[in-house]
Amino acid sequence: MNAKTLIAAAFAATFAAGAFAQEATFDDANFVAQAKSTLSRAQVQADVQQARADGTYVAGGEATLFADTPAVSQRTRAEVRNEAIAAAAARRASHQIDVTQIGA
Repeated sequence: MNAKTLIAAAFAATFAAGAFAQEATFDDANFVAQAKSTLSRAQVQADVQQARADGTYVAGGEATLFADTPAVSQRTRAEVRNEAIAAAAARRASHQIDVTQIGA
């Protein structure tokens, strides 16, 4: 590749980046105006303290996280194991191949 082609490619790449720029808008200002809180600072702090006390507060930066609630099992481990064994046996029984009929 010669120098003229490299210079032209670099020039085009430099000015093509401007095509991705976004114009300045005031959409964020409208969002801030709509996001007015109805609670006082003291009320919010009290809510946070209450959430920490009852275990529903989960700090996670900007991500929304929810408190884990443990699952409650309705069956014992032995019941689940026996059910899985029975299901596997039923599947094997329903997929039997009659080797005498192969190629017939």
